[in-house]
Amino acid sequence: MTIRGRHTSISAREAAGRAWAPNAKATVAIATAALLAVILSTLSALALAQYRWTDAEGHVTYGDSPPTDAKNLQKLGVAALDAPDPLRDAPYELRRAAVGFPVVLYTADGCAPCLTARASLQARGIPFSERAVTSPADLEELQRRGFGPTFPILTVGRQSRQGFEVKDWNLLFDAAGYPPTSQLPKNWQAPAVRPVIDVPPKLSKPEVLEPGNSQENGANTMPAGASGTGG
Repeated sequence: MTIRGRHTSISAREAAGRAWAPNAKATVAIATAALLAVILSTLSALALAQYRWTDAEGHVTYGDSPPTDAKNLQKLGVAALDAPDPLRDAPYELRRAAVGFPVVLYTADGCAPCLTARASLQARGIPFSERAVTSPADLEELQRRGFGPTFPILTVGRQSRQGFEVKDWNLLFDAAGYPPTSQLPKNWQAPAVRPVIDVPPKLSKPEVLEPGNSQENGANTMPAGASGTGG
């Protein structure tokens, strides 16, 4: 009976061990899944982040709203990696303002105040991009955004102004943290003027030559209106 009891006791412990084994595996699986979820969440946050900076305690941080005391501020994204940073050599104060409060100037053809406004931005050293009204669709888009037909239009981050008032504009730049005098690098150039609505480039259709109109047959293939005089 004693021997049987011992065997029964050992069998019970073994059975208990076997009974607990699946639960232990399940616990490991749950912990692994939770860890993977945290990792994926972190990677997703990093992928959506627009900026990278160092905080006051020296920690590297990612996000879309860098604080005013951020250091080593860098803009992330494919475009930032592909194109050189035009403000790479600019002072930190100017770079921080340009990243946090980008300036966009909206102009129209034949607008004299627009010329004065552009010259004022250049004189103060404000890095800006310019959007021009080139079609009725551009004007409709500005109206959809809440603007009237008065130009120029200025946006500094989420703030906006219609009509050019140098004092009012400078106050807006001061509040955004732009330096009072030009700190732009000597090699900085304003981006090319673009329409309010970006139009995708049209794909050119391949030219189809009719029989008898090829150069091999001695046909004149110059564009219409071009002259072919010469010795």
